[in-house]
Amino acid sequence: MSTAKDKSDNFSFKPFKDLQKIIENKGLKLSKRQVNLPEDNLIDDDFFALAMSDVRENKEFRMLKVGHKKPYRVPQKVDPNKEIFATLSGITQGTVKIDLTTTQEYIEWLNPKYASLYRKDLTKRLHEKRFSVQDFIDLHGMTLIEAEKVVDAFIKKSLKHSLRCIKFIHGRGLRSNTGFAVIKEALVKWLSGKYHKYVIAFATAQHNDGGLGAMYVLLRKRLPR
Repeated sequence: MSTAKDKSDNFSFKPFKDLQKIIENKGLKLSKRQVNLPEDNLIDDDFFALAMSDVRENKEFRMLKVGHKKPYRVPQKVDPNKEIFATLSGITQGTVKIDLTTTQEYIEWLNPKYASLYRKDLTKRLHEKRFSVQDFIDLHGMTLIEAEKVVDAFIKKSLKHSLRCIKFIHGRGLRSNTGFAVIKEALVKWLSGKYHKYVIAFATAQHNDGGLGAMYVLLRKRLPR
């Protein structure tokens, strides 16, 4: 009949029971502290010391540089309304450059009478200043009656001197009481109307040449008979 002691011996867990024999068979040496210790008296520190007995310091690792990550900076939140307002304000003042052809103020016109004689991208090339501006006139501060007389005289003078490309500075009407560019709209009407026989095409000027407040006009080579 088995006793309580026999049962405890059968179910006891002894993971290091044969450790001494394994160490002797492999020719390993225990530290002096562990050599004569009975198997049942070994503690965790003894086993760790045994496992680390052959470990040596690698001096090369002392030279390894440890990198430090840069601290993460939380980006400041930007008010989208303020950003949009600042952009629109810059566009209005001319400090922010945009593609003028995508704005509502951009204008271009190709005389249908001459459309078949020139490339389809003539107005685009005119806007890009592919033609040298030979003369210009500023219509700022004039009334419509004054501007019409000046435009008439300037076009006839330009044709007389065989000028091909001229520029009108008409403004954008930002300070106008009406809220829109009066002279600009009148100029478009005149050039595409009563002066159309003299005009091949016109288009909004470049940023650095007046932008939305000016236009290039391409004239015929000579006065029509």
